[in-house]
Amino acid sequence: MLVSAVRNTVIGYLIICSYCNSALQAQTVIEQLTFKTWEGTGTLLGQEASFSMQWKWELEAQFLKLAFHNTRGKEGQEIKFAANAYYKISKDSLLSGSWFDSRGVTFPLKGTIKANTLTIFWGNTSTEQGKTIYTYDAAKNQFIVLDYILNGQEYLKFATATYR
Repeated sequence: MLVSAVRNTVIGYLIICSYCNSALQAQTVIEQLTFKTWEGTGTLLGQEASFSMQWKWELEAQFLKLAFHNTRGKEGQEIKFAANAYYKISKDSLLSGSWFDSRGVTFPLKGTIKANTLTIFWGNTSTEQGKTIYTYDAAKNQFIVLDYILNGQEYLKFATATYR
């Protein structure tokens, strides 16, 4: 009987630790994002590109703001893009928000935080739709960001960036 009680206590403890560890990992992704301005390189629409993202808490830490920029194209013929997004994080690691960009486009955002990954689904049926996946690699202290656009029922990758 004592062995059974100890076993149940240990199993309960392990379940709680597993849950707490997941919550801490999710928090760590956001903490890492807000740690600094992240500069990146990669490809965008088949061309080499540079990227910048800065995440910071705004409005009494009620919203997480992303300021994003990218540049692609040959020197003297660069195409520049900028956007701001505002996210509200709920207690269960879900996000919602809005995107505003230099094309004059705005759309809704929804996402999840799991372990070392932040996944954002953007747009709706009346706008463009896609997803962005931010994966933090702690060993290299870098983010790999993959962007996809929804084409029918299929997500097509249009950008890859490594941020340091």
